[in-house]
Amino acid sequence: MENEKIKSGLLVLEQNIVALIKNYNRLKKEISILKLEYEKIKLELKTKNEELDNFKNRINITKIAEGIDLKNQDVAKLRKTIDGYVVDIDKCINHLIK
Repeated sequence: MENEKIKSGLLVLEQNIVALIKNYNRLKKEISILKLEYEKIKLELKTKNEELDNFKNRINITKIAEGIDLKNQDVAKLRKTIDGYVVDIDKCINHLIK
């Protein structure tokens, strides 16, 4: 009778241990997946911040160009030239990033 209680208790203990090991392995896999997602999101955030900085620079250059008081033809030509420079600078930045 006492042996049956011990066997029953050991069986329950063994089942609990197996359940804990399964849960541990599941959580371990989930952590790995979440780490990968975190790194991906971190990289996306970095890229978005760099794009935002590029847009801020474009806005600043545009404000500078708009502030120059020239004849209408000269302003248009200057804006076009500056826009070309901005595009070239963006290309250079993208090459440096990659």
